[in-house]
Formats: sequence, C-alpha cells, structure tokens
Amino acid sequence: MVAPGRGTQNEEPGRLSGFGRLGVFRPPQNKYYVRETGQQTTIESEDLPSASTTLYFQECDNMEYIINSTCTRIKIEECRNTRFIFSGKVLTQTIEIWRSQDLDLQFGVQIQTLQLDHSNRVQLNFDTWEHFYSLVWVDSDQLSLSFRDNDTLSFHTGIGKIREERPELDPSVNQFIVKLEGEHFTTEAVRREIGGYLNENR
Repeated sequence: MVAPGRGTQNEEPGRLSGFGRLGVFRPPQNKYYVRETGQQTTIESEDLPSASTTLYFQECDNMEYIINSTCTRIKIEECRNTRFIFSGKVLTQTIEIWRSQDLDLQFGVQIQTLQLDHSNRVQLNFDTWEHFYSLVWVDSDQLSLSFRDNDTLSFHTGIGKIREERPELDPSVNQFIVKLEGEHFTTEAVRREIGGYLNENR
C-alpha cells in the first residue's frame, strides 16, 4: 500500500527483486500520485526516474492525467471521476484498476491486458481497434469499449449485462475475459477455484 500523504512521491521498496548490470540487484521503481484532486497533470519522461518505472495512482478524484512518458506498468486504485490519456508506451502493455469508478481512459498506444477489479462506470476508448487485445474483469459493472477509428465497433459489459444474458454464471465467482475477434467481441468466463482459475465457457 502507498504510505499516507498527498501528492507525488518516488519509492524504492526494500525487497530486492531484479538484477541490474554486472549482476547487482536493483529494486523496482515506482512513482506515486496520491490523493490528488481537481487539476490536470502531464507526465513526461523527465518526470520519472527511468522507463522501468511503474506509475501508481491512488485515491485521486476529479483529475486529468496526460501520460506522455514511457513506463513499465500502470496501476490505478480507488480513483474517481478521473480521465487518463495515454500516449506514451507502456512496456508491459498492462494496466490494472481496482475499486475505482467513473473513469475515462483514452488510449493512443497498444495495451495487451486491461485488468479491472471491483470497479464501475469505466470507459475505455482506443484510437484504433489494433491497439486493443483483452479486457479482464471481475465484480465490475457498466464497462464500455469504443474505438475512434470505427464508430460502429463498441462493446458494453459488466455484472448487470452478464446476469441478463448468461444467468447460469455468477459474476461473484467468475472472472471474464473480453477479446475482439475480427469484428466480433467474445467473452470467456473463468470460474474461480482454489489454486487458480478453470475455464468454464465462452
């Protein structure tokens, strides 16, 4: 968890988890944006320690972040009423979101995995369908996907829609994986079991 406080901070956890050059351990680098509210923030490469930095946004409200820098990963937790505009490369192509609501994410770069847990009313808008690969969600509602290069290609999902269309599934014990195959979206349900997930159906 992020240490109490406001604003932006860098942190290098004490647990060593990676090798640098010459076999020297180097801890991961994180850049935190904590409890910011009511402003616009642009993040450039010079604002980060390095391109291997993970950006962590926590408890931000009514913000707009324009992310032009290259980073390793994006983590968003307990944020509200906030827009994220991504134009810088995300090296792992992974974005994780927990316990957030009323988010607007605009993508101008490729993202392989979008993970949403316990979140509501999240808009995911890509500049092109070619930049989208998968959306993985659990216990979330009113999620929407759209693409600026194709106004007719869009998708809406969440707990309410699953209960209407697939009543045999329980959103409280299933994880859902959304992918785009051709011009059609598919949703795969993965049932939670001890020791991992088991494929259930499509």
